[in-house]
Amino acid sequence: TLDTGTIDREGLNGPSVRALLQKNPSANAILPQQWSVRTVGSKNLQTHYKFADFHYAKDLDITRDIIKEFFPHQLEIFDQVMNNHTGHFTNIFLLRRNLFNKYCDWLFKILFEAERRIDISTYSVQSARVFGYLSERLFNVFLKTIPQSEFFPLELERIFIANPDTP
Repeated sequence: TLDTGTIDREGLNGPSVRALLQKNPSANAILPQQWSVRTVGSKNLQTHYKFADFHYAKDLDITRDIIKEFFPHQLEIFDQVMNNHTGHFTNIFLLRRNLFNKYCDWLFKILFEAERRIDISTYSVQSARVFGYLSERLFNVFLKTIPQSEFFPLELERIFIANPDTP
């Protein structure tokens, strides 16, 4: 269960995060470990998106078009990331404030334009989460835009909690 003991044991609280950052003062990101889409039979992030339940291939194509228009110098990075088989998923991460602000400025410029171009009026409730699905992929693109000399992430194991309401 997700009780106080579990939260403390897994370090899912402020004091644990602060202690982790104190041990790693140069870290500017805490990320979940990368996950390979090959574990579910996909070749790369692009095919994983395009053939996943509740996803529409055209939405990823629209997103690529937006990057081509708004950030043409990053189109090659987008294509490289989509051809990778690993990525950071779940939209769960911690970034230092300056990096987080930069990410939000970049991400929401893309997503607001995607929202303008993608008609979700006929989408199921699950498919209408398209902007969350896209943002998972875009996070990986953003990370590749950060110069390696400025990016010092910590990758931590993802924790899955089954039946959180079961005692």
